[in-house]
Order: sequence, then structure tokens, then C-alpha cells
Amino acid sequence: MLTRKNHSESPGKLPEKWTLEVKDIFKKTYPSLNLDKDFEIYGEIYSDELLVIISTSSADNCISCHLSCDTDNDSSELLQKKLGHILDLMGYFFDNYNSTTEWDEWEPNWQDLQHEGMEYFYKISRENIALTLAANKILEGMQ
Repeated sequence: MLTRKNHSESPGKLPEKWTLEVKDIFKKTYPSLNLDKDFEIYGEIYSDELLVIISTSSADNCISCHLSCDTDNDSSELLQKKLGHILDLMGYFFDNYNSTTEWDEWEPNWQDLQHEGMEYFYKISRENIALTLAANKILEGMQ
């Protein structure tokens, strides 16, 4: 399970326009990342939760990093604002992550933080998100 909460409903998808904008921003900001190969954005939108995961990996050293950012989705009017905040928070993280080759601040459990007066949650792991999603799909088919 990738989200903080349990859900019985199927998730909605992130807006494709937002996803493309994020990839463009990251490509310009972090030119050392091969974003066509080593960068993925995953997301799920539920009636009460919004989850965005940015996953990077490096073929030369086989290290992957997955930043999950989650918040309550309590209003459709705030969705774009919260997506913007999540982009800001992920930018802060990747600025720190890319500033050193010695980075080692893994946090596999959900941690909370306040940003612009709103509550967000994050975790940082080496989990293979694509594999987790594929396994979840298989398990759903077995039920």
C-alpha cells in the first residue's frame, strides 16, 4: 500500500498536464538526471487523499530514491494549490538530495510537516514503486 489511508475506492489519476509540467521543471532544474530514463511520477487521487511519488534511479550506481508526498484531499478547489505545494516540497528535497553524494537520510515511515498552513506527509525510501504497483494490480485481480 502506497497511501497513508486504506481505501475501498479506485484512485483517480494525476492531471497529465501537471505531470508533464513537473517533468519539464525537473529536467531544467536537475540536468544531471536522465529524466527520460531515470525519473517517474506516480500519483493517486482519492476523495479524501492525494498522493504523489517521484522516483529517481541511477543506472551507473543502481541507487534509487523514492519520495512520497501525501495530504488530505478535502476540497476539489484546493487540489491545484496542494499539487503546487507538493511540487515545492519535492523541490526542496531534491535540492538537498542533489547537493551531496553522501546523502543518506532515508525515512521509510510517514512523517508530517506544515507548509503554507497546511499539513503534508512524506516518506523517503528505496522501494521499487513500479514493482509495488504491478504487485498491487495482480493482487486486485485475485480478489
